[in-house]
Amino acid sequence: MTIGIIVRLALVVGWLGLFIPHVIHHTAPGLGLTQRESAATILSVNVGREFLFDLTRQNMAGRLGTCRMSFLRVEQGFELETELRIDDLNH
Repeated sequence: MTIGIIVRLALVVGWLGLFIPHVIHHTAPGLGLTQRESAATILSVNVGREFLFDLTRQNMAGRLGTCRMSFLRVEQGFELETELRIDDLNH
């Protein structure tokens, strides 16, 4: 084996070593090949946090209202509190 063949082989192997994990990282979730987190894991990460969302309509200026969500831990599991406020019901 000549030095030229060894260098070419090393370049190809190095390129594949970088390219294959990149492709798997970006295509595997779309193909359903990665493990999804359970609902309990997602809730436990968000315990004690509060989320506030503005409600808007695509073809309407301004906001329609707000939605507030918070996650709490209780003895039996988790409690999700949701509050929905509509600013003006005349629209």
